Amino acid sequence: MPLTRDSHSVLSPNEKPVTIPAVASDSPMFTDTPVIHTVKQHEADSYARLLQLNMCYEAMPTSSKIVVFDANLKMEKAFNGLIFQNTRHVLISKNDNGQVIGILSVTDFIRVLLKKWREHLNDSMEVDCADIADMTISQYRELAEADGKILNLITIQGNQSILEAARLLAQYRIHRLPVMDPVNGSPLFILTHKRILKFLWCFGSQFSLPEYHVKTPKALGVGTWDNLRLVYEDTPLHECLTILSTENISGVPVLQRGTDKVMGMYSRFDAIAIAAENDPHYLERPVVEALNFKNFSKDADFTNLVVSIGLHDTFWQAVEVLVERSVHRLCVLNDAGQVEGLISLADVINYMVVKPGAHLESPKPHHLSRMAKVEDLSNEALRRILAGNNDIDPPNGHH
Repeated sequence: MPLTRDSHSVLSPNEKPVTIPAVASDSPMFTDTPVIHTVKQHEADSYARLLQLNMCYEAMPTSSKIVVFDANLKMEKAFNGLIFQNTRHVLISKNDNGQVIGILSVTDFIRVLLKKWREHLNDSMEVDCADIADMTISQYRELAEADGKILNLITIQGNQSILEAARLLAQYRIHRLPVMDPVNGSPLFILTHKRILKFLWCFGSQFSLPEYHVKTPKALGVGTWDNLRLVYEDTPLHECLTILSTENISGVPVLQRGTDKVMGMYSRFDAIAIAAENDPHYLERPVVEALNFKNFSKDADFTNLVVSIGLHDTFWQAVEVLVERSVHRLCVLNDAGQVEGLISLADVINYMVVKPGAHLESPKPHHLSRMAKVEDLSNEALRRILAGNNDIDPPNGHH
């Protein structure tokens, strides 16, 4: 089935919308104005071109929050704040100039849990195993950097293309990309694979369907089909968390011992629930207990809790499930309910956008101070702006 979107515009089946920024003289924010280009058949790079012609501003949610912690905040308070805000990540800034220097995420939370658990087992207080809860975020980052666990912060400006954002996510194998104000450098929002797919879902609906939409993800090579990281219901929780923290994956399927049927998906974010436990041996418990806590019922029907598609379902069905269920990954199950493959949002974006759009040039960032109001520009001038020509002078010589 075709992509669907929420819009009041009425477009013919062979037309595709491209968003043009309506530029206010005193604000970098944009409103959506569709420009119609006729497309008789789906081109391989159609979705990449759509993202190429739209800035990160266009993917900014109408309502969202962004949490920033000072680097001198104690780790214990930082993680309590992470739990209180019910978020997977917060930005870290220096208190002297407010510059964003990094991201504190659930992955860091898991690393701390594992480090303190190993410390409890060894009953040692080595220098590098000092009480992390009493460290500042800055001190923790120095410790993690020494272990090679801290990467350079990757960001993008709001007036750069969404295609460039998708490329950065793929290149650095990251799951979130801070979008910064090009004028003052302050953070605007966090762009993710989920947000990019939602943008395609909303604004790519009028494209003719690609030829691959009826093929299965396995036939297209989309997803992971070999060497899957799986755990069983009786796997200790610390082994599950170790996989999540070292394998650069965001979730791992939990299987039933004996049948290999999938019982659920344990993700990084689920580790937040461990914060309520004061038992140092909690990480030695089986992962199924964490699933039961997550689902509030030990007698839950796990088949209804696993977001999945069948082995013979199409790629387009997989995209539909990812969008409508608002999940980061899904399982591909055979007729016996066993996991054959895993498909993530990154797999889908890379296949639909990054690979087919590799030959496209990224437009130069728009310099808003030199752009006139949309109503003062001709259609040709607007098209030139979308093509990446930022040297257009407004009418009447005004800058």
